[in-house]
Amino acid sequence: MIKNIIFLIESPFNKRDYKRFGSETLIKSGFDVEFWDLTPFLNPIVSEKYIPPDSFTFDGLRLFYSKNSLIESIEKLNYQKTLIVTFVSYQIRTWEIYKAISSRNLVYGSIASGTLPSAFGLEHTKRKLDYLISRIVLKLFRDPSSLTRGIFSKLPAKLLGIKPMNFLILAGEKSGGRKPIGKITNVIHGCTFDYDLYLQNEQGDSNIDSQYKGNIVFLDEYLPFHSDYLHMGVTAPCDHQQYYPKLVEFFEKLENVFDSRVVIAAHPRSHYESHPDYFDGRRVVRGATQHLVKNSKCVITHGSTSVSFAVIYRKPILFITLNCIENYAQYPLKQEYNAIAHSLGKGQINLDDPGNIDWQAELEVNQQAYKLYLDCYIKSPLAPEKTCWDIFADYARSLK
Repeated sequence: MIKNIIFLIESPFNKRDYKRFGSETLIKSGFDVEFWDLTPFLNPIVSEKYIPPDSFTFDGLRLFYSKNSLIESIEKLNYQKTLIVTFVSYQIRTWEIYKAISSRNLVYGSIASGTLPSAFGLEHTKRKLDYLISRIVLKLFRDPSSLTRGIFSKLPAKLLGIKPMNFLILAGEKSGGRKPIGKITNVIHGCTFDYDLYLQNEQGDSNIDSQYKGNIVFLDEYLPFHSDYLHMGVTAPCDHQQYYPKLVEFFEKLENVFDSRVVIAAHPRSHYESHPDYFDGRRVVRGATQHLVKNSKCVITHGSTSVSFAVIYRKPILFITLNCIENYAQYPLKQEYNAIAHSLGKGQINLDDPGNIDWQAELEVNQQAYKLYLDCYIKSPLAPEKTCWDIFADYARSLK
């Protein structure tokens, strides 16, 4: 019987992780919950240079500073009572971790949540080809060792002493892609962590909703400063001096057209309190994206994963881009953003050359596209109307 649930993570642990990974739900279900943070040795630069705005600790948090100490700890786990949820990517530098889990015959798996549309879903063949070529060329240029990793990913896991995952929870019908999986992998239909918030807050405090009524919401991605670029070892796509003034100019235009104020749904890893006022006096709110979107007139985004809230609540979405994104040469960001907009039946507004904007067309919601996006990337139509972690707890309890 499973008693202990351990999460393996490779980015600095924070309060948001504690909440979105269902810790309270699992503890109330009778499980002991631990988070093993591998950032110090898997991503030492991130560990050294980045501190989450909502740093958090609890008795179940363990930091590992070497692969050897982690493997020693894995080898001491009780395989009959322990279940591992891994958010550590499967690649050549982590295969020893997966091998240790396999050698100990531990039950393990992952949650495929936060998947976004790929440019491979675009109808235009040339766009697909451009996307594929750009990804290959950029990867090889930025990191020649990516060729080795690519070859590794094609090797049969069994050949490397890795057993397939015991389970994989899909947060949508196109949310697969996690490795290593096989015939023994129990594929469980579920939902994203954003859909969890939707379910949890539907019976929430109406006073919270009322304070956000009628705004236009910008889904911030902290683009000039995001810690993901530290992870990837690349520069950010936009400099703050060119990025924020263009946003503010567009916000002013929107506010005049719709007679509403733009509110910033700050990225959860942002530190705007440590920066100048980049948004020219507009309200910046972190940790309330779901409430902001639910009560908004419309939503502005480049291609944030939080666009899922706009889809859930059927809000009009304005997709925006800039030349710094379009010309970014270290990652195919523009293709990914374009794929998200395309999947929802929308084009993009380039803030460096917006032209004449058809505001009425921008506010239209393609109901069919929204429903398809919901099924593919947010909640599997085969999943029960339960949170991901309630579904997961049911699975863990079923193991004997």
